[in-house]
Amino acid sequence: ERIQTTVTSNLRGSRRATLMLSVLMGIILISGGIVFVRMIRPLVDLANVAEQLAQGNIHCAIRPPRSLDEIGKLSLAFERLIAYLRANADAAQKIARGDVSAQINLASEKDILGQSFSTMAATLKTMLEEINQLTAAAGEGKLAIRGDQSRFDGEYARIIGGINRMLDTVIVPLTLSADYMRRIARGDALTPITETYQGDVNDIKINLNTLIATMNALVEEINGLIASVQAGELSRRGNANAFEGRWRELVIGMNGVIDAFVAPINMSASCLDRIAKGDIPEKMPLAYQGDFNQIAYNLNTLIDNMRDITELAQEMAQGNLRVE
Repeated sequence: ERIQTTVTSNLRGSRRATLMLSVLMGIILISGGIVFVRMIRPLVDLANVAEQLAQGNIHCAIRPPRSLDEIGKLSLAFERLIAYLRANADAAQKIARGDVSAQINLASEKDILGQSFSTMAATLKTMLEEINQLTAAAGEGKLAIRGDQSRFDGEYARIIGGINRMLDTVIVPLTLSADYMRRIARGDALTPITETYQGDVNDIKINLNTLIATMNALVEEINGLIASVQAGELSRRGNANAFEGRWRELVIGMNGVIDAFVAPINMSASCLDRIAKGDIPEKMPLAYQGDFNQIAYNLNTLIDNMRDITELAQEMAQGNLRVE
């Protein structure tokens, strides 16, 4: 009986211990669940948000914190970080679209990212102002104005320097062309352009050299005609086939001028030569214009007078001294 009593007592104690252990385990599990819900789960959520931010996703959301404990404060800090990144991303998109008026609000004096965006926007705005000034100056014909490269650093300075070099490349041949046009207009003696250029600018040089060669050849041709006329060589004419377009028409016109002079001169010389030999020619047709026609009229008057004198001489030779 004692043994049975002892076993029964031990069984009751074991049951009570098991029950107490079960209750304790239940309390631990409940406490663990509460800890998980209030601490572990927010941390897991924040870890997921951090991973999305690391992948560049700034449109992720954070659950509002249930309390302002350390985890709650961490959640609020993440919210401010996301808002900060969104603001800078929005500013970056505006700058990428060419809107350099975007306002960058600095989070603090240590906001290096915000300061960098603000500096970049200001630099781009200054660069656009510089380029607009160059564009306006070129539109007004002020071809000597260049961008101030010293206002910028790094690649921005190289961009302004590149624009200046581009203007030099275009404006130098334009200035050269204007100078040659001015000298051609003054009638200066010109030599071909020997400087080296590229592409379309070289085409300008080639065309200018062609013009110079044409003008030099034209002057030489006209001077040759003048010298021939002054030397009495009235048979020489300019070589119109050596020229094209209006220049060819000019040489043909010069030849026509010489022809207009030579025809009445030759006829006058022939008429006077016959008269000098005692051969009275027929009257010249009045087929000329202006002063040339006056020459023909005067020659016809001379021919009439010579005929009258000849007839008078013949009458006197026949003994008729009463002729008047």
